[in-house]
Amino acid sequence: MLWKRERGLLAHHHFPCSVMATQQLVIGGLALALLALSACQQQNSPLVPHSMTPSQTPLPLHRNHVTPGTYPLFVRITFTETTTYEQATAILQAAGQNEYPWTCDDPRTPVPPPLADRRAAFAVSNFLLISYPMDDNQLDQLAASAQVVSVDAYPVYMCA
Repeated sequence: MLWKRERGLLAHHHFPCSVMATQQLVIGGLALALLALSACQQQNSPLVPHSMTPSQTPLPLHRNHVTPGTYPLFVRITFTETTTYEQATAILQAAGQNEYPWTCDDPRTPVPPPLADRRAAFAVSNFLLISYPMDDNQLDQLAASAQVVSVDAYPVYMCA
């Protein structure tokens, strides 16, 4: 409603339908923007929730944090603290993946770091990277392993 002064008196006017529709579209657009912002914040959230450690294993449905239908360039698979490097690589291979052995994209050499270095890094971090996951089913299969804590999209930057 709109109150408008006409000839010294206040007159009551109704908004035309097009103004009401515009207001509804603006409100709907704001709601959609808030929803998109919320999704972005979830996607950019820490890779393992603050309250979760590699020794805690959530339900399989809650382990895969990669948005369905998206295909990130790199994915970080975090394993339980008791998982060995050999067990972790076997889980990846069972899902049709191999570890991405570098910590940066476009490495200067095609030769991966030595196995001893990769084992040592895994012992400290409890995660392995994969590149170009094939589909959501493959990521869900990885998340279904009792030794997997989380499956997350992971930014890997260009090598220096």
